Amino acid sequence: MDKSARIFITGGTGFIGSYIIKYLLHFGYTNITALKRKESPMDLIQNEMDQINWLEGDVMDEYCYQETLD
Repeated sequence: MDKSARIFITGGTGFIGSYIIKYLLHFGYTNITALKRKESPMDLIQNEMDQINWLEGDVMDEYCYQETLD
């Protein structure tokens, strides 16, 4: 996979999502967008948060991320 290919992750601030992000960054992936709720704590991803394109919304609201997936 091209390391600059677009990657979209839901739940980027959660336990699993934060580790997936850390893994991807560690292996050189650079075009990562992650979905998070407005009130989500950033504790698990604090050191990596500036390397991610964050999209605020809810996974149940497809309109909030549909443009990102197109």
